Amino acid sequence: MYCGHCGTKTQPDWVFCKECGHRLQPEASASEINVPEHVPVAAKAPRQPIQLSRQTKIWGGIGAGVVVLLLITFLVLRATYGPTSAEELAQQMDKAVQAGDVNTLASYLDDPDSPLHQADRIALFTETLQTDDAKKAYTEGIAEALDNAEDLDAEHSSIADSVKKQIKESLSGGHWLTFVPVDSWRGTKWTAHIEPVQIEATLPYLNENLTTSMTIGSVVAQDNVISDLWPSIYTYKGMIGGEFAEVPVTDKVEAFNIRENNKAILDYTKLASLEVHLPTVESTITLNDKKVTGTPGDYINILPTPAQAKFVVTTQAQGSEITGEATLQADAQDRYDLNTLLQKPIAEKSLDLIYNASTSLAEAINTSNAKAVKGVNPNSDYYNRATWEMNSYFTQPKYTLQKVVIDLDSIQINKESIEISATQVYTAKNEDGTSNDKNVNWTYQITQQPNQKQWWIDSAYTSWTNALNAKNTIEKASNATTTSAETDSTDQVSANTVSTSTASTDEASSESSEVTDTSIHDFMTEYLSTSVEAINAGDFSMVSSLLDAQGPVYKESSSYIDHLQSKGITEELVSSGVESFKANTDQTYTVNTTETYKIIAKDGTFKTKSFHSVYTLKLINNELKAYQLVSTKEI
Repeated sequence: MYCGHCGTKTQPDWVFCKECGHRLQPEASASEINVPEHVPVAAKAPRQPIQLSRQTKIWGGIGAGVVVLLLITFLVLRATYGPTSAEELAQQMDKAVQAGDVNTLASYLDDPDSPLHQADRIALFTETLQTDDAKKAYTEGIAEALDNAEDLDAEHSSIADSVKKQIKESLSGGHWLTFVPVDSWRGTKWTAHIEPVQIEATLPYLNENLTTSMTIGSVVAQDNVISDLWPSIYTYKGMIGGEFAEVPVTDKVEAFNIRENNKAILDYTKLASLEVHLPTVESTITLNDKKVTGTPGDYINILPTPAQAKFVVTTQAQGSEITGEATLQADAQDRYDLNTLLQKPIAEKSLDLIYNASTSLAEAINTSNAKAVKGVNPNSDYYNRATWEMNSYFTQPKYTLQKVVIDLDSIQINKESIEISATQVYTAKNEDGTSNDKNVNWTYQITQQPNQKQWWIDSAYTSWTNALNAKNTIEKASNATTTSAETDSTDQVSANTVSTSTASTDEASSESSEVTDTSIHDFMTEYLSTSVEAINAGDFSMVSSLLDAQGPVYKESSSYIDHLQSKGITEELVSSGVESFKANTDQTYTVNTTETYKIIAKDGTFKTKSFHSVYTLKLINNELKAYQLVSTKEI
């Protein structure tokens, strides 16, 4: 017989299959069992244990292993989820800061899409985090974030609301770093919310004539702003550009302000500038081959000044093209008169004319022959005037010209003529054989000869300028020409020449005879205090009467007052004083001052700053006016 369940061969006496346990014989009914009374029934055989197949055992083992592996994985993921407390996060972040490990810091950010993860931002922050100042700032920021995190509501049911509330309060309070918890099936971990900052390149004062640009590392500012930076201390490279030059500026900026752009100040006030006096006649002017524009006789400010500034000035004077040029070094001087570039070539062109005319005049007087005079308009009264002039000086009419000296600063180019002051030095021989040197000071009117390109002397008259005492001269003597920056002559002069020299000195200072230390001090006190009043009132008209409307400070002051008014900034003049001043030769004065201001922000906070400033004042109708703020430096 065989088991009908598993097919195992069985024995007749088996009740159950010994292989699978299946019942082989059906149970007998009660009627079929003939059991004698009081005869005990035999006990059933014990049930045999179920035997599992090999395949079943293998699959059971695999299932149990999977369950154990999943449990282990779950426990590992929970254990490695992240810092489980704010204190642990603070410790790990501070460790990364001290190691300069930006990638680890970035791994704690709460926002995986934060722009702070960008490779170029990571690179910039990595460089700046190597400095002690940046590490100190982050250590302090971490400590502050930890203090704020301790105020969070610990109930998980309201953790989302608490996180939102904390971030909102942190941002409104200007906190750039916030610790926040994050809940998930893996548990609760603490993360860091770091708000990106922006850095903006800006000027300390509004100046519409300047442009700016900035780079930090390899990142170039767009519209002067670099966005999405890690809060830190950055070294930036800026460029201040003017019409004629661009000057690099390198400095540092602390960028932790999340409410507004952090300012990278490109301070143009520390750059070399040059105040240029334009020629008083229509001219073509170039600076390093770029055209310079402006009204003849005006002053313009070149800022920044090129390291080498080559000026070329060309004009038409009495039918001749006059060109002069000069190359200036940026730091060599802060003022330059372009009229001097025309004066020298005009003087050189006129020197031979005046020398030959003076030589022929001596011959004409010695021989009483007016026709001997050369280079002079024959219809002028030059000879008669000269004869009277010479004979009024000398007792003996035997003269020999020694030299002619032209005062370069005296040259004026007018539409009708060129005006030049010169001194002629003659030797007069006396009857006894002795000789004396005699000086004659004349101002010449030089014009173009009709229908010719040559110049001649149209007229001459007595001058009160002694060219021998002038600073800038050109002279010709014994067929030699010399240019001198400053002439110191010991020649014997006549009584008239002595008085002329004295008068010339008095004339140079006549315009400033009423300008004293007191008047300069009083004007600057009034100007500075009134400027502050105008700033606080937002009313430029309050100070405009103290300014030269043609000067650069007029427009700059108007723009500056509007700028401060828009920012809600006011000022208080704490103190001011005039350190020194000097009179220039063009009715202007250079004044050096020290000023201290309390600068008050819109929120009531203030800073006290002191400055050293240089101003140009101009005397207009015997009244001082502010013409230009040449420079100002914080001290």
